[in-house]
Amino acid sequence: MKKIIGLIVEYNPFHNGHLYHIQKIEELYPGSIKIAVMSGDFVQRGEPAIISKSRRSQKALEMGLDLVVELPAFYSTQSAELFARASVGILSMLGCENFVFGSESNDISRLEKIARLSLTKEFNLSIKNFLAEGFSYPTAFSKAIFDEKIESNDMLGIEYIKALWFWQSSMQAQTILRKSAKYYEENLKEKIAGATVIRNKILAGEDYSRYLNDKKIEKPHAFWDDFYPYLRYTILFNSEKLSQIQDIEIGLEQRIYESAKKNKNYSSFFDDIITKRYTRARLQRIFLHILLGLTKKITDRWKSEIPYIRVLAFSTKGQEVLKSLKKRNLPIISTKKNIQKKLEKDALEIFFWNEMASEIYNWITEEKR
Repeated sequence: MKKIIGLIVEYNPFHNGHLYHIQKIEELYPGSIKIAVMSGDFVQRGEPAIISKSRRSQKALEMGLDLVVELPAFYSTQSAELFARASVGILSMLGCENFVFGSESNDISRLEKIARLSLTKEFNLSIKNFLAEGFSYPTAFSKAIFDEKIESNDMLGIEYIKALWFWQSSMQAQTILRKSAKYYEENLKEKIAGATVIRNKILAGEDYSRYLNDKKIEKPHAFWDDFYPYLRYTILFNSEKLSQIQDIEIGLEQRIYESAKKNKNYSSFFDDIITKRYTRARLQRIFLHILLGLTKKITDRWKSEIPYIRVLAFSTKGQEVLKSLKKRNLPIISTKKNIQKKLEKDALEIFFWNEMASEIYNWITEEKR
């Protein structure tokens, strides 16, 4: 079998920077089998994906990937550490020999050095001290490594490397210089923009076609405004359970409850809560945890184990990979048929929890048609 290369993606939405990533992998490993673990209907920046996982996975196949599996919502909406740990764990289980990620520095040795530093007692004590001073985690991290600026993809890269060590995986990490603009920037010359820019243009009804391979993303599109009425209801009628939600800190649950009581739209609700201690993405992840009922108990149960691998889409080459993996008796799920025989009770419960999360997503987005 040809070399198997892994990618960790969201494609929210798929744009020219993502196409460049795939093309560079093909240059490095001609004819390779490309496997992506992709966030499902809710993504790591704490948002509903702009289009569904089924539409994004099909686009991935069109652009040259061979197998797309889901990173379930109980991983995809977590901190960078748990997001990376699950993503790398899944790729390793699927037999990837290398995985390739975009990096602002394109310096794997530097990222490994910072990863080792971040595992020391001194570093973690420093982080806690800066957090106690009211800094957000990214700022505290930067200060803990002597104010060295770490860009977002490099930050994820550090967690990918730590995840390799956690799983004791033989998979090798490799970087590609990130050619796209930053999250909030546009590169007009290269016709590349950060995914956040594209989503904002879609929301505002502005032209974004230069940044996409297919020029247009068909509706329905999903944004937090569509989900806020359901989030608000959940907060107001389940306020006593907010303290059980993943990532909720003491005092924050009351702040969220009071804001939900008085604000009828998402932007004012959000503005009433945000402080310099909480990044936008972290708060939004907490909101998704509330909406979906993702508790600390669920996270603790699955943060060190992969309960199943959910197949979203595959090419002919991807199908051959799946056939070869059957011999290893992995918990690979492509349909719900006979699923009770494939998963243990705990894994079955979390599988259906994730399926329900997608049902909520589809229900809300279909209302917009």
